[in-house]
Amino acid sequence: MPYSGLSCGTRAMPARFAATIAALVALVALAGWALRFAALTGVLPGSVEMKTNTAIAIFLCGLALLLGMDRASTGLERLGQG
Repeated sequence: MPYSGLSCGTRAMPARFAATIAALVALVALAGWALRFAALTGVLPGSVEMKTNTAIAIFLCGLALLLGMDRASTGLERLGQG
């Protein structure tokens, strides 16, 4: 039986929400690094800044979760699994 993704109705909504938030936080941190604006590189004010490679990894994890949620093409599902 072919792989049909992780989509299971409304039960997938918390995972989709968490993946979206993670990807957005990582994009904000990457924008902070690109614009050299230190306030955007930390998740909370006064916390340790997020490094660039960590932001890229979190963004890719969120993207992989989002690709696994939707019934994407086989190539995109394989990309998300990778």
